[in-house]
Amino acid sequence: MTEEGYPLEAIILIKTKLGQLWDVANEATKIEGVEYAKAVAGRYDVVVHAKTTKLSWVIARIHGIKGVESTETQIALEAKFE
Repeated sequence: MTEEGYPLEAIILIKTKLGQLWDVANEATKIEGVEYAKAVAGRYDVVVHAKTTKLSWVIARIHGIKGVESTETQIALEAKFE
């Protein structure tokens, strides 16, 4: 693994193949940097919350999980108010 820079917080939305959401959620929790993975109802099947300096590495590992069809990543923005 290589460092990508400063830590990022992201929500990764996953569409799975039929009947694979529980397996995908379980496997995603084993990835370094994943805070949690939850099976959900709706447009997506699994929601992953990650905090990492290696976001592209985490996404690549998620894509390597059997049953993952596609992902959409939302990167959290940190607002500074003064």
